[in-house]
Amino acid sequence: MQALRYWDYYGMTDIFTDLYDRASKKESFPQLYYVITSRENILLAYRTMKSNTGSKTPGTDGKTIADIQKLSEDELVIEIQNKLTNYRPKKVRRKLIEKDNGKWRPLGIPCILDRIIQQCFKQDFFENVNHSLLVKQLWNMGIQDKQALACISKMLKAEIDGEGVPSKGVSQGGPPLLSNVVLNDLDQWVAG
Repeated sequence: MQALRYWDYYGMTDIFTDLYDRASKKESFPQLYYVITSRENILLAYRTMKSNTGSKTPGTDGKTIADIQKLSEDELVIEIQNKLTNYRPKKVRRKLIEKDNGKWRPLGIPCILDRIIQQCFKQDFFENVNHSLLVKQLWNMGIQDKQALACISKMLKAEIDGEGVPSKGVSQGGPPLLSNVVLNDLDQWVAG
């Protein structure tokens, strides 16, 4: 419910509803970048991220949501829009989380600005995800905005501190938007 109120607050409900309706009709989306980089979408992503407890966890740059809160809304919007102009995500921090069985699960923690950017992309739409197939899948789903796809591709290839650039998988510390895309084809296959 809280996310719905945020969408209404930033006037994004009508835009998201329209995109959903068009996607249901299997329409293509060659011009998503303007929605993703809009002031309203960025502020919605920021507000959503601010309410996430993980926003207090720093990435490789050591910054948390507290650092971002020092910016005015205008400064934040300009910062995100500028970063997306030639998007290069910062290294992802690797943290190992102990599981109940005593084994360790790797967690990738993007820097806070990269998490906000990922949230901007999520509002419109795991370990073994093939990056090139995922981008092709997005294209085939109708996401045909080359600028948006280039940013998503760079998110997938964000360097993991101490490990290098991944060839597959999606950071588990960020929003699960890309794994949802992969699961979409599975859902359609199971339903068919």
